[in-house]
Amino acid sequence: MADNLYAPPDARLEEPAARSLATGEVLHHAAWLAGRYWQAVLLPSLLVFGPIEVVHGLGLWVARAEAVNLVESLTNLASGLGAALVAPWMFIGVTQMERSGEPLDLRAALDRAAKLLPAVFGARLLVGLLVGLGSLLLVVPGMVLWTRYSLTDPVVTLEGCGAFDALKRSEALVAGRGWAVFRAVLSASVVVFCFAFLVTMLTELAGLIALTMMAGMLTSLAGLYPVLVVLVLYQRLSEPA
Repeated sequence: MADNLYAPPDARLEEPAARSLATGEVLHHAAWLAGRYWQAVLLPSLLVFGPIEVVHGLGLWVARAEAVNLVESLTNLASGLGAALVAPWMFIGVTQMERSGEPLDLRAALDRAAKLLPAVFGARLLVGLLVGLGSLLLVVPGMVLWTRYSLTDPVVTLEGCGAFDALKRSEALVAGRGWAVFRAVLSASVVVFCFAFLVTMLTELAGLIALTMMAGMLTSLAGLYPVLVVLVLYQRLSEPA
């Protein structure tokens, strides 16, 4: 297992001091991270999802009606792979900036994130399958599994675990604090869903390809918020008592 990249940062005037799992404090801390380390948060997403959305928009523009579904499917596949790269890239960048206080080394963070891509994607695939199977039985088992394995991305990235070990580690971290984790992740996801729904409705009414690309980019950027919430939860649950 690789060295743990996360070390709780020294207290700073601007940093939320509380380490509780109260939903409001976790959401606030995630928003604070986005503002404080905006380069590590925004640049990976822009560099990965920007080209995907441009190609998506151009594909919709030139494709015939019968090919639209294919364009959407390929875009979803590319976005899934992109998300599995952006999350560790962002985690590494934010953590390195927290620890060192130095400017972001974007290339070094990318190199490490790229090496972790198979493990992150594999863990996400496993979680997706488990949550999907749980949801087929009843909604509640799916939600329980979603909560239990919600920390797999930062575990893989910052502790160097493989996919199966990451699931076990996430389960151990969440144990006994599932409701707090569930509330925080769900709240962030609901905020993003509402934002994405509103943006999508407005762009569909306008019917412009350029606005569709912009909407996709905005939605991708908004999707970083739950990812940051997961990072905050990991930090608070993994630090020594």
